Formats: sequence, C-alpha cells, structure tokens
Amino acid sequence: MIKRWTAIVLAFLLVFLAGCSKTLETETVGSEAGEELKPFMITMTSGNREISLMEEFKGTFDKPFQLNYWFNGTLDLEKDAVGDCFNISPDSIKPEISIISNEEIGTTRLCAEFSHTQDLPDEINIVLKAGIADDKGAKLKEDISIALKREKLVETHISLRNDPTINSDTGFDFNTYILDEKDKYFDISFNMPMNRESVEQAFIDGFRYVPEEFMAKVEVDWKDDSNLTVIFKNMNVGQSYPISFNGAKAITGEEYKEFELNKVFGFLVQNSRKISKVDGKGNIVSDMPIEDEILELDEISPDGRYAFAYRMLDTGGDFYPIKPILLELKDRTTEKHYLKGIDYIKGVIFGAKWFPDGKDFIIYSSKQIWHYSLEEALSGKPGKIIFQYSPSEMDYILGAEISPDGNQIAVFKSEYKYLDDKENKRIDIYCIDPNGNNIDTIEGAFYHSSSDGFAIPLKYDWKDKNTIISEGYSQENDEVNIYSIDLKDKKASIIVEHASNPSLLGDILIVRKAEYDKEGHYMAYGDGHVINMKNNNIEDVIAGNLSYSVYSLEGNNIIAYELYEDYYNTYIYDRTKDKIIKKYQGMIFGSDKEYFYIVR
Repeated sequence: MIKRWTAIVLAFLLVFLAGCSKTLETETVGSEAGEELKPFMITMTSGNREISLMEEFKGTFDKPFQLNYWFNGTLDLEKDAVGDCFNISPDSIKPEISIISNEEIGTTRLCAEFSHTQDLPDEINIVLKAGIADDKGAKLKEDISIALKREKLVETHISLRNDPTINSDTGFDFNTYILDEKDKYFDISFNMPMNRESVEQAFIDGFRYVPEEFMAKVEVDWKDDSNLTVIFKNMNVGQSYPISFNGAKAITGEEYKEFELNKVFGFLVQNSRKISKVDGKGNIVSDMPIEDEILELDEISPDGRYAFAYRMLDTGGDFYPIKPILLELKDRTTEKHYLKGIDYIKGVIFGAKWFPDGKDFIIYSSKQIWHYSLEEALSGKPGKIIFQYSPSEMDYILGAEISPDGNQIAVFKSEYKYLDDKENKRIDIYCIDPNGNNIDTIEGAFYHSSSDGFAIPLKYDWKDKNTIISEGYSQENDEVNIYSIDLKDKKASIIVEHASNPSLLGDILIVRKAEYDKEGHYMAYGDGHVINMKNNNIEDVIAGNLSYSVYSLEGNNIIAYELYEDYYNTYIYDRTKDKIIKKYQGMIFGSDKEYFYIVR
C-alpha cells in the first residue's frame, strides 16, 4: 500500500517538475553530459510508516526498514553492480540492495533493505557514492551520507492476571474488552526500567475523560522498575476504563509513545454472568459462573457438557472481531478452552455447530469453515479448513448447518453485488461432506436481501436429509418468508409468508412473524407462530417480540423461548397444557434432551 501511494505521489511530482524552471530541471534530470544528478526524494520506510530524510539526512530505526533513493528517469546501472554504489559502515552490515525502475511514471529507485535489525549496531552510516549516472549522462557529484541510530522504543505488555489471553498483544491498534464488575488485577511489563513517578502520573492522566462519580478505585503495586500490577476495584457498570501510560519515561529518558505506536488498551464493565441449567419443570439445577469477562453464548453440545462462547473485542472498527472459545460446563463453574488455528474472526457472520454424535464440530466465518475433533481441540490441536473463499473474492458464507445424519453440511453462499442488482442476490447452496468434498450444488435457491448490499446471515435448519427449512426473501417485494428447499428437485417453495427465524423442533415449526405497512415496507418483527408441520395449522401464538431461536426438551412438549421486553426474558412453556411454567430474566442459548441453558 505504501509503494502504491508513493507511486501516486511521484506521478504528481513529475507533473510539478515538468512545470518548474529550467534551472530546477537540470538539477534533477540530466539532459546533457556533465549535468548534476540528484535524488528528488530519500525516504525511510518501516512497517506502515514512511518519513523523508531529505532535510537532515539522519534517522532512527528499531524494526526492519528500507532506505529508498528516488531519481527521475533511468539510471545507467546494472543490477549486479548496484551494491558497489554504496559504502556502509560498519562494513559487516550487508543489506539487500536493489534497483527498481517504473517506466509508467519515469522513475528509478535504489533500495537498501534491512530485514533483520536485532543484530545491527546502534549506529550505522550509509553512503551513496558520487559518480553514479543516468542514461542521459548526468552524474551524482557528491556523496550522500545518511546517519542512522537505533531508537530505543519503550514498549509495554498488559495482561489480565486471571486470564492472560486478555492482553494488549492482539495485533489490533485498539483493544477494548468487555469485563465483569469484579476486582481486576492487570500485570504490566515494560521492556526497560521506568521512572516510577512518571508511570503512575501517566496512568492517572489516562482517566481524565472518566467522570469523577464513575471513577473506580485504582491501586499500583510495583514488583521492580520494569514490572507492576494495577488493580481496579469498585467499578461502575457501563463505564469504560483505559489503561494508559502515554508519556511515561524510562529511567534513561526514553518516552513511551502510546498513541504513535497505536497501542490503546481498556475495558468496558458489565454485570457478571452465569449459565443456569434449568429442567423441564422450570427449576434451576445448577448455576455456572463465567469468570472475568462477558461472553456471547451459543450451541450446547448434545451431551450438555460444552457450549460455544464468543469474546467480542472493540477495536474501533465497524465490526467487533470475534474470538471463538470452547466453554466446558462443569458442576458449579466453567472452563475456557481456546481453539488453536483460529485467532479472531472479523465480520458479522460467524457461528459453530455440533455433529449429532457430539464428537466433532465446525466453526464458520463469512470466508472459512473449520472442522474440529472435540478430543483434538481439547488437546490443543488445530482444526482443518474444509471450505473457504479468498479474501479478495466477493463470495460470502451466510451460514453452515449439519444434516441430522452428520453426513452433509449445507453451506449457504452469497455474493456481494450492487444494491439494485437483484438477479445476483440469489442464494446458492453447497452440500459438502465433513471433509469439505462437494456433494451437490443448488443454484439460485431463493432471493437474499440486504439493506446495504452486504452479506447478512441467514437462519435455516435441516428437516430431513433431503429438505432444508430457511428464511429468505421475495424477489418481487423484498418481503421475508420461510422456504422449504427440496435438495433432490432443487426447488424452493414458500411455506410461511411474512416470517423469519425458523426453529424446527421435530414436527413443530416456530417462526417469528414480520409485519409490513400498506406499501409493503418492513415495519417490525411480531409474534411467534407455533405451526404443526403435519397439518400446517397454527397451533399457538407466542405474543410479544420473539427473539432468535426456540428450544425444546425430548419429546418437544416443553419448549423455551425468549422475548425482548424491557430485558431479554426466557419463558419455559408446556405445549400440552398451554401453560407458562417459569419466567427467567436472561437469554436462552441451547438445550440438550433434559435441560435448557440460560445465560443470566
């Protein structure tokens, strides 16, 4: 990206230079023998930073970098002789030196690349020797000397003592976690001895935007001049707290430049959560606290021993990166297992599904599907990517569902097109086996709508090995419907109009109705309809704003659904008695044959 922007800048410079005086032109472009050759730009590039060295001819380094000398026109140099143009001291230093010509914009670049800086001396002198010439005969009359010194950057690492995976080294510039309100101990390490007073002052200064009435009680405990612990107590729910040391100084005077390094760390406080295991009578069998952080929950394993959890990280972007976690549900506690092979998933489409026997599972994002063995995942082995699209491709995975026999995975695929390009918003379904081999493809199953043209997830489920029930949209009016997709005939038919979020519980289909105004514009989601698939009759109506999924226990007579009222509330309901057994404030996220699982 830097080289692309540099090329654009150079193109503008050429236009500018062409309009300059003849005197300036002869300084930079040789047209006759004896004229002086000079670089019009000397830059130092490190990571995503590029600075000019034209004024002072000196710079600092810490990480791998390039020195680039930019000339107009073409230099009269052979590639294997470029190294002879430089004199570098100490002479033990051997950078990779190259010559790069760009005929489109008429420039030549001499590049000295230093890929490994850890073994370099603290001071380097690089001389581009006089005498090199361009193809017009203009020569460099004087040596150009660049003096470089190692910049000793102050760096820090922040991690939560109870869970070191909650840390400042995610690879993102901004890192805001969602943690609970209980006391938090963060271990801080600097890469050099620090002035303690300046560190503590910088830490306190970081709270200048936190209202005094919402400020936590903070303590600092030093281990030595490079290591300390900061402690947060009496925190306020809903308040964000930064951990900042911007401007702190090392004992030797170096300053920690947090904002220049783009390393911002903090956390948002929410009420702690627990998972409640609830039986068919509405009784809580056990509560399992989730330690330290707020996780989104999904997909209980068939035996009720594991669930999938998602850590959401606010990085200042449009979407929160998601870290999938395998959460083991124990008697009165939970244990996190981090999946090897997946770091953070970016985007709004993600999920996990269990195979029917509970021995394997898949994780999916908008671009990839990973297949894991439970045993190998618990032992720290990575999963296998069985389906993927290149980041540059405009294809997106909208969901992945495993068939009842575990032999197929239905992958819904969409492609981003222009908002009005309706013909290209039809869904393709790929049926693959657990190893990723394609079994069948159903093209253009139904229309997929989106408010902005981007891919959005779809909710669907297998009815049997040949039929999928899914939400979708009408191409005529963009209204959402429930479709039955016959995989043998490769046809889709509407079975419930103006409905979404199908939950298939044996012969019972529960959908969320969608209400439209007279013009057909989307208004709001409405009540839930309980439909008997044997006769297609509406058996019951769940009044209220029905949420995403409905779950059942064995036999499908006892169901649990979630309504959004002032809060998310879960209702345990007996279909045979048409009776609400129990109501809990919290979100239902799964069931096995005997119990419902609610996060509260």
